[in-house]
Order: sequence, then structure tokens, then C-alpha cells
Amino acid sequence: MSNNDMEFFTGKDEDAFLSAWQKQYGDLSEEEIDELYTKIAEEIDREVKAGEHELGDVFEYIGIKVGKSDYNQFHQVYLFEEEK
Repeated sequence: MSNNDMEFFTGKDEDAFLSAWQKQYGDLSEEEIDELYTKIAEEIDREVKAGEHELGDVFEYIGIKVGKSDYNQFHQVYLFEEEK
């Protein structure tokens, strides 16, 4: 398991992801959203370390675009921004 976390640059970025996710997979409770974000953070961390994902590219999780990825080393958090 990773100690990394994930966040979105803005609420608009998060709304775009959640809308796409919920359209495909249905509504989520706050607890389910937290669990989903933990799984996304673990998966992007694994893919970055394995050389399967390059920061700055759009990251997809189970067929849904999470957003353009970045990483804050100090806070150990993956950041996502809606693709422009």
C-alpha cells in the first residue's frame, strides 16, 4: 500500500471527474468517494513507479479520465487537473 494521496487542483476538476464516474458507474457516498480516491492514488503511484504512466499526461482509472497528473513531493500527493 502507498502512503500517497490524491487531490484535484480545483473543485471544478473534481466535479468533472465525479460526473463522468457516476454517469458510468452510479452515485457514490462520501465514504465510497474516499475509497475510490485511495484506490486511484495507489494505482497511479504503482504505474508511475513501474514506468507505465508519465506525470503530465492524462491518467485514466477503469476507463474514466481522472485528469492531467502532477505530484507534490513535499505533501506526497498526486494532483489532477481536468484535461483542457
